[in-house]
Order: sequence, then structure tokens, then C-alpha cells
Amino acid sequence: MKAKGQLVEAVDAMRRVAPDFSLDLTSVGLNIGNDDFEKLLYQGYFLLKAKDSVALADGNCDFRTGASLPAGTRVRVSYAKALSCKNDPIGGQLALIEYQDRVWSAHSSGFQFVVASADAPIRPFENKTYDQALAQLTGGAGAPVDEVTLGLMARKDILSKQKIYADETAQKIGSHAFQMLMLTPIARSGNVAAFDLTLLDDSSVNAFSTAGGHIYVDKGMLPTIGDDEGLWSAVIAHEVAHVVSHHQYKTYMRVATLKATQEALRQQAALGNKSAQWAYLFSLGGGHLLNMKLSRNEELEADRLGLLMMAQAGIHPDYAEVLMRRLHAITGDKSKMAAFLLSDHPRWETREKKVRKAREEALSIFNRQFTSAANSPGGAPPAQ
Repeated sequence: MKAKGQLVEAVDAMRRVAPDFSLDLTSVGLNIGNDDFEKLLYQGYFLLKAKDSVALADGNCDFRTGASLPAGTRVRVSYAKALSCKNDPIGGQLALIEYQDRVWSAHSSGFQFVVASADAPIRPFENKTYDQALAQLTGGAGAPVDEVTLGLMARKDILSKQKIYADETAQKIGSHAFQMLMLTPIARSGNVAAFDLTLLDDSSVNAFSTAGGHIYVDKGMLPTIGDDEGLWSAVIAHEVAHVVSHHQYKTYMRVATLKATQEALRQQAALGNKSAQWAYLFSLGGGHLLNMKLSRNEELEADRLGLLMMAQAGIHPDYAEVLMRRLHAITGDKSKMAAFLLSDHPRWETREKKVRKAREEALSIFNRQFTSAANSPGGAPPAQ
């Protein structure tokens, strides 16, 4: 038997009789050279086990992520060799590890080598570069960025394509509605560092938000909401609800995870794994439908949370229902099948039913604060 085969056989025996055995390469009694050990480590014969809590950095060695690996957690490496990084404030060798469907860098000194269990999956060795290791779990786009960075990247892209709409009246009304909502407990509940509101010179009947607290309203919304502060509040509250619920970042991570999963399945399918082939084909369609379903659920969640936020701000929740009816009349409704297959938004009929159900909860909050709607910050309810 070749020496390589004998080595694998010996390690497999250890996996059967001594899983989680802490490995000291100088005393194990196995003649494992650095190259062979790195290959076995990458393949999953050995794992890294966190000695204590280990700080995690992104692919650029930025340790400001706030993420950490709990003590005792076992992880695979995503890159066979140790590395160093000029952005590392401490210095020393780093390992590129896989944890929660992401690639992270972490100080190697925080880990010990342990023997994997006998049922742990073994993968073929790939002599990947550092960049390839980062790309494998992120669909080729590098390591996922943090939420603030994602929002700033989106903002840069949006403002490079669209102009800001400098209408003084619209800016004044929108800003006042925005500031009232910012004072609510819900707006402060999502650990968002700061919010901003931007009016865009776009004729679309649309408003949207991005990660990190950036709210956008297209001028195409103005014929629908006009100078009505209550309707402005309904538009903005819905988008703030998306931000405090971190819906945009969850979608971003879902897409990154789906791409990573598909790439891993594609590689296994290419090696002849029939189960991986079927799973890969299913993920192409099923992953899209699942993401659409989750996005529709998030829209309904933002509808409800926005309604409660308006009530907390002293703006009558009926403004949200009026806004929804107007938008329904403008855009129409998709069939149930089209909404299921093609849309990341629920049908208006579904949304209106859910809003009417949440109205009682919102009215309860509103009425506890104001015995008369006329004395509330938002004034009397809208004319139906």
C-alpha cells in the first residue's frame, strides 16, 4: 500500500476509536508532513476546535464584525494553508474557516486540532487560492459584507443612477413625518445606528429601503400621497419596519447562502454524486420560490409593524389602509398563481386583509395615548 493510503487508513482508524481527540502533531506517532496534514485538514479528517471564545473577522481581516465563535465549536477550514493579513491589529497566523454558511478569518492560536468523528463528511482536496476559498461560500462575490457596508454600497449605486428630487414642500412634509416616526420605540428597536430619508427624481410609484437605515421615496408617489402627512407616514413607516427587522440583510444572506449551497452541490454533482445532482436541480427552482415566499412574509410583517409604529407616533393607523387602497387601484393585483411564482410582494387583497386584522392592535395603542384623535400629533383620521 502506498504511504498516502496508509496515512489515510491510520487517520480513519483514529476517527473510529478516538473522535474529538486533541491532536499534538509532535506526539501522535503519525508521520504527517505539513502538506499532507493541510490536505487532510481541508478534507475534514481533522477539525479546528475553539479553545475559548474566538473573535471572527471578515475576509479582509476586519475584526470589527462583533461576531465570535463559542468555545468548543468545531469548524472546517476553507483554505488549506494558514495566512497573515496586513489589516490584522494583533498579527500572527490566521485560519480561514467555515461557520454558519460564511467564510471567516480567525487567529489560529485560538484553536486546537481535533480528530473528526467517523461519520463526518470527507470532501475531495482542492488546491484553492485564498480568493477562491472566499468565493466558494459566497457565489463568487467575496465574503459577505456587513449590514452597514451593504447599505452604503447600495446608496452609492442608487445615487449614481438617480438624482435627488429637490422639491421643498415634499422635503418638508416627508421630513416631519419621518422625524415623528423616529421617536417611536419600534424605530429604536432594531439596533440601527442611523436613518435617513431621500426623495428620488424617479417617476415610479414606489418607495423602498436598503440595509443600514436608508429610506427612499420616488417622486412618482407624490400624486398618491400629495401633501398628506398621514399618507407620507404610512409610506415611511412601512420602510422603517423593513429596516428594523433587517429584512434587506436577511434577503442578502439568503441569496449568498443559496449561491454557496448551489456551488457546493454543483461541485459534488460533477464528481458523480447523484443525490447532489437532484438536490442541485431542485435548488435552482425551489430556492427561488422559497426566497419569494419569505419575502412576501416579510412584506406582511412590515405592514403590521409599520401600522403599530404609526400608532406609537400618534398617527391614526387608518392612513395605512387608505394608502393601500390607493396603491391597489393604481397597480392592480396579480393572480394567486402569478404572485406565488413571480412576486416577492403579496397580493393587495392579502395585504389589505392582514392590515384590517392588525388595525385593532394599532388602534388600541393609539387610543391609550390619545382620548381624541384630533389632539394627536397626526390629527384626525382620514376621510374614508
